[in-house]
Amino acid sequence: MYLSAAATLAAPPGPGPVRLPLRVRGITARHFGPGRRFVPGPVPWLEQYFADLSGIYGVGLRPGFLDTTTRNSYAEMAAEAALALGPFDGPVDLLATAHAVEDSDMERSPTGHVCELLPGDPLPLGVSDQGSVAPFTALRLTSAYVRPGGLDRAVLIALDQSSRPYTTPVPPEREVTADCAVGLWLTADEDADTRLAQWTGVRPEAVAGLLAGALASEPAPGVLLAGAGVDPGRDLPGHAEGAGRLVTTDPGLPCTGVWENLARLQPAPDDGPLRVTAVEYERALGHLGLCSLTLYPREEGGR
Repeated sequence: MYLSAAATLAAPPGPGPVRLPLRVRGITARHFGPGRRFVPGPVPWLEQYFADLSGIYGVGLRPGFLDTTTRNSYAEMAAEAALALGPFDGPVDLLATAHAVEDSDMERSPTGHVCELLPGDPLPLGVSDQGSVAPFTALRLTSAYVRPGGLDRAVLIALDQSSRPYTTPVPPEREVTADCAVGLWLTADEDADTRLAQWTGVRPEAVAGLLAGALASEPAPGVLLAGAGVDPGRDLPGHAEGAGRLVTTDPGLPCTGVWENLARLQPAPDDGPLRVTAVEYERALGHLGLCSLTLYPREEGGR
């Protein structure tokens, strides 16, 4: 078992961007096909077992989910994304996962599974119940542990999964249409200029003002990534024509969409660094997140 004292946060969330001493050393995005069935055929005792578990929380298991629905579990997707970031040049000290909807696999923990595959003995962190801003919260929690004088290396994985095991509805902006995992390889770096801002209890009409204030306090990024929950016309007026390039995100990948767009921007080895700002709004919860970071050219060999 990994034992750790509670971390001291680098800074409280909001009201504006705070610097995190984290450098992005690598990033990868993976899409997955239909996946496989949970079991090859009907297993009555297993169906009853999962029905009992879900019944405790007042939700119903989808009929036939175990033996007819195909799915990719968070553990399987997280493992592929994490290993794609390697090879690593030392032990990984922390693994953080973030997702917006429940896992299709009720038997295996994605953090526990991937920790067994990574070098070292990573501290596992899992973030949920944050909607589409879960990766922003995971990044802030990671920075509380991985920092100069603390832990050195971390892997953060954002996950989306379209095969939900329960019949309970989710808000429209949290509907998932594909299976995707995005992995970030992070190291403690005192000179890094990663910045993060988070706000809670934000009504739609307040988003534009908060983002305008946060963006005005920073140099204009080379690329501005707007998550699917952000309405560019309402929330980012003038940025389509302003400095930098605005990239929007299609709905269907609430937790990974804006980060997948970030992965596509990774500079090639012969290119220079690129400053990017990502913003996302979770309307159902009233959560707003902003992250500015620098992507460096891909590193060859071990990291």
